[in-house]
Amino acid sequence: MSKVLIPSSLRPHVNGHRMVEMSGNNVGEVLTQLVAAHPGLERQLFVDDEKLASSMNVFVNDENIRDLDGLATLVKDDDEIILVPAMAGG
Repeated sequence: MSKVLIPSSLRPHVNGHRMVEMSGNNVGEVLTQLVAAHPGLERQLFVDDEKLASSMNVFVNDENIRDLDGLATLVKDDDEIILVPAMAGG
C-alpha cells in the first residue's frame, strides 16, 4: 500500500491523520480510494470528474506527478504520495 502524506490543512477531512495508507496501481487509483474513504477531500483534490485540481500539487517520492504521467503515474508498495496545496498570496 502507498503512504499518502496529508498536509495539516486537509487533516480535518481524514480524522486528523498525518498519513493514511491506500492501495492502487497509479496515483489516480490511490486518490480515488482516498476520496472514497474520506469524501470531504473530493472538492480539495478533484474538479471536472476526476481531473486533478490545479490548486493541488501531488508528489510521488519527491517528484511532481505533473512532470511524470499525471494521475497515471505508477506507484508501488511503500511509495510516498505527498499532497501539497498551492499557496496563494502576495
